[in-house]
Amino acid sequence: MISEFSGALYAKLTRSMQLTEKQYTAGLYGMNGAIYTALSTAVLVLFGSMFGDLSSTCIIIAVYYLNQTVGGGFHATTHTKCLMTMLVGLATGIVILKYCYWSVVKTVALTSVAFVLMWFVPLVLHKNKRFLETQKQTLIRKSRMCLISEIILFLIMVANHYELSKAFVVGVSLAAVSRVVGKIINMRNI
Repeated sequence: MISEFSGALYAKLTRSMQLTEKQYTAGLYGMNGAIYTALSTAVLVLFGSMFGDLSSTCIIIAVYYLNQTVGGGFHATTHTKCLMTMLVGLATGIVILKYCYWSVVKTVALTSVAFVLMWFVPLVLHKNKRFLETQKQTLIRKSRMCLISEIILFLIMVANHYELSKAFVVGVSLAAVSRVVGKIINMRNI
């Protein structure tokens, strides 16, 4: 359904342009991804809002998306499976936030484990992104720079907005799990 909608919209937007088949295909792929991301993000935000915690939901999603964009990780085979995986991860994260005891030590420890995992698994390229293999070292450097920025942000959040820092921990932890699972899947497919 998303593919049909994005195809029709992209055709309408580009009808007066002269694009090569390669340009058209690349643009259509981008349009499909953009529409899917917007819709799935809206669904995730609405889902999280049903638990009564919009700010934590937005933090979890933003941190997860940032890390997935910068360093990659697990990618589902379809948009539906991707959304379902995200819904399960978000629901698990919100349940943990609401019903588990959090101490500052536990918060810092869990975040440290996630950061260490992402430091040692800085980049997981999906099979559709293998063309980026030649830029791997640059992408790893960017991923680690992002991670350093996140560490600083986390420390500021723990000191100033402890309750919101817990949502940050959930987002980083989900991203770390995604990165490690993606790495394992890639190793099995080699």
